[in-house]
Amino acid sequence: MKVDLSSDEEFDEWLYDRDNGIGAANGILKEEVIVTKKTPKFELGRVVVTLGVDAKMKKDSSFAAFVQLSLGRYGQCDWGDTCDEDKQTANEALKNGERILAVYKHKESETKIWIITEWDRSVTTILFPDEY
Repeated sequence: MKVDLSSDEEFDEWLYDRDNGIGAANGILKEEVIVTKKTPKFELGRVVVTLGVDAKMKKDSSFAAFVQLSLGRYGQCDWGDTCDEDKQTANEALKNGERILAVYKHKESETKIWIITEWDRSVTTILFPDEY
């Protein structure tokens, strides 16, 4: 679920509410509630993270902030550390109603995450490449 707080200056750009998270996709994914100041440029649907990403976010606040920032960038069509060819593919997918994929690299740990939005914009998943 997204809540738009674009007119409220008291909130950080991205905040998570784990207390209200529920299991999804047979327990493989964990739902996150996203609170935004900026409205994404395209529909993200339900935003979920894999259990691996969730566990790392709980252990490492720097990584959690990186995930939040990456999702904010993604919603603004900033495809992060995706190669130029795949950035073009993401732009075309956005226009053509196809699946969108972007890559972001955490500079402190060199850990990469993928963010994928399904073609029907029903769900956006944040995962490690080896969880695909």
